[in-house]
Amino acid sequence: MKQCINGAIAFIALLTLSACQSVSDQWLSSGLQGANATVAYWLNSAEQHRLSPEQLKQLPGAAVYAKLGDNATATMVLSEIEQTPDYTVKRWVTQNEALVTRNGRVIRTQGLTTNRIYTAKQETDPLGCWQQNVNRSKHPCPALWRSVADVQNNQGRVERMHSAHQLSWQQRTEVTTPLRGAIPTRVLAEEVSLLTHHGNTTTTQHWVNRYWISISDGTVVRSEQQLTPHADDRIVISEARY
Repeated sequence: MKQCINGAIAFIALLTLSACQSVSDQWLSSGLQGANATVAYWLNSAEQHRLSPEQLKQLPGAAVYAKLGDNATATMVLSEIEQTPDYTVKRWVTQNEALVTRNGRVIRTQGLTTNRIYTAKQETDPLGCWQQNVNRSKHPCPALWRSVADVQNNQGRVERMHSAHQLSWQQRTEVTTPLRGAIPTRVLAEEVSLLTHHGNTTTTQHWVNRYWISISDGTVVRSEQQLTPHADDRIVISEARY
């Protein structure tokens, strides 16, 4: 089931994510015409990167805070959601940028300096299974996932990434959200190994992604994910408005 979210798409510009191109019309398929005067004011206010709790309450739908690298935190709003028994895909947008998450994992971005333009093997991604089994000590979820993704820089060069993801539970902790307060979560660590081939030489890079998964409903309340091998492309996404 796919649902478009009206009234929140013409929103605050994500100035901190270094826009290189505008989000295409299909990404902004709904909501532009329905933006109210308050949202339009925020759109033109350079200071409003991160909305306050009172401002968040005025939004008609969900929103997240996003922080890329050393940039300031910005607000992205939900434009579209697709739900099935196995996965949930969400599109988050600003005026010039967009990202798509599948069960909380970023699978595509647009408008950044370097963009993830394709993620393969989504049907075998075990992240959704781990979410559904957040309260179980034993579960049937695979602990290893091998992925293929394409990233494109602002010169148009495309690089293919072959990665291995090793998943394991860490501690339980609370995440404080602007509107729902403290949410009990369980931290899922994902150790990523990226293989890069240069002629006859193969190098391996490592980093760790983390997902704070709500114990009550299995949603990802916060995540830290590295979109490319570069540390500047590490993004932190946290719940702003549920």
